[in-house]
Amino acid sequence: MHRDTQFSRRVGIVAANNTGYVEAMLSCLETGDIAVPLRNIDDRYRINAANIAQVMTPTGDGAWMRREFTPSKTNEIALISFTSGTEGAPSASLPLIWVWSMSSSSNRRRKIFHS
Repeated sequence: MHRDTQFSRRVGIVAANNTGYVEAMLSCLETGDIAVPLRNIDDRYRINAANIAQVMTPTGDGAWMRREFTPSKTNEIALISFTSGTEGAPSASLPLIWVWSMSSSSNRRRKIFHS
């Protein structure tokens, strides 16, 4: 499936130490939305630089997370990450993401995104 990333929805996800953060990231990978990790709700630099359409602050209930994961069938951008900006403004990076496809006959590595 090919999709024009210019029109993909970019979702800012505020980094949180709970399962809600993992759930939000996996949901983006399943729906084909582009996930953008944010430091906090007011991370204006990353929000503006990545042209984010929606910002979410995930919450968790403290329970273990148990869910199925089915990645989107696209070869488009899945994640826009940023450097810390220790030597100036943060820089966007497009990391390589691989998903391991398990089948009864073999383990296959499938690339779902690369810059």
